[in-house]
Amino acid sequence: MSAIALSWVASIKVGNQTAKQLLQFYASHNFNRPGFEFKIETLASQLETSRSSIKRAHNLLVEKELIKKEARYSSDGRQLPSSIFLNIPQAFVDNFFNNEGGGVPPKE
Repeated sequence: MSAIALSWVASIKVGNQTAKQLLQFYASHNFNRPGFEFKIETLASQLETSRSSIKRAHNLLVEKELIKKEARYSSDGRQLPSSIFLNIPQAFVDNFFNNEGGGVPPKE
């Protein structure tokens, strides 16, 4: 699934460099799992930026409906890192397979 996810990210405009990098990071870790979790500290370290930049970028991705997040809690009620889901349009996935990995077909 990460090839589809990375192709999808490459095909869209996000409007913010950090948000695009964060979306690419999520896409590259989106193999064989419908949802995944990362701590903000981990993301900031991996993308070499601040926690506040990650929070702003993440909120932009949620606002643009490029990702969805679900809150998670432990059995004793402590908050855990949220699960992140990519909102890859089904039409993009269908086109990816119809064009042998080429993503969205060129406009005629």
